[in-house]
Amino acid sequence: MKGRFIAFLRTLFGLGIFLLITTSCEIGLGAAVDTEAPSAAIVSPAVKQAVGGDIVIHGTCDDDARMDYMVIESLVNYNTGEMVSAVRGKSVSTSNRGSEWSFTLNKSNAGPYAYTFQGESFVLEDGTYTLTMKAYDESGRESGIVSRSFDIDNTAPIFLLTKPNSMDIREASAFGKSVKITGTIADDHNIKDMRVKLHPVTVDGTNVEVGTPIAPFNDTFSGFDVSDTSVEIACYADDENTPEEYNYKYAYKDVIGRGTQFYYLEIELEDVAGNITKTTYIQ
Repeated sequence: MKGRFIAFLRTLFGLGIFLLITTSCEIGLGAAVDTEAPSAAIVSPAVKQAVGGDIVIHGTCDDDARMDYMVIESLVNYNTGEMVSAVRGKSVSTSNRGSEWSFTLNKSNAGPYAYTFQGESFVLEDGTYTLTMKAYDESGRESGIVSRSFDIDNTAPIFLLTKPNSMDIREASAFGKSVKITGTIADDHNIKDMRVKLHPVTVDGTNVEVGTPIAPFNDTFSGFDVSDTSVEIACYADDENTPEEYNYKYAYKDVIGRGTQFYYLEIELEDVAGNITKTTYIQ
């Protein structure tokens, strides 16, 4: 009877050790094994956003263990169907404890559409592009494909002026109580704003002297129709209560009692992709 009791205790003791070891192993494995694939998202550029110059691509990523890197699967010109092979397969490091990533396609001086990335040179012509990427964690697990379509635009807007439309100060366009710039703007995307400067001009015989610009209340204009542009940049006022929307608030103050005055107009246009033109054309 005593022998059986000891044998039972030994069996119970052995079972207890087995259960203890088994339980401990399960706890250890549960904390060490990476069971989930990572996830990722492209945050910027925004969908269909127009970008130019240095193009910054930024996004987020996540994993139940630890993220390692991102890989560019493809960059394709939607208009031509051409793949930009120079960036395909390039890896991008993560930051902020593996929760973010970013890289920059750097504009090059080699041409209007020339770019570089990680030592590779290539061309990104204006058009719509689709970027696809994957995330990889430290265990080698990969995410599904994430993609983003956006526009690349490195062409400055063109402004065709209908008024004022003279390059000769002696044949300058005449204005009365309101000075409006009129014409047509050509660009693949929206215009961010128009910036103008009015330089007073002194004419003495054959001598023409251009002065420093008038200090404006505000020299930036936006929200106008680019297909039929008509932007008021100055308005006559005979008192100090001129509405603030008339930007060159005191442009006519110098004219009162002095007859006709001449001005040289300087125009700058910037589109939403950041392209700036300082050249205007006369229709």
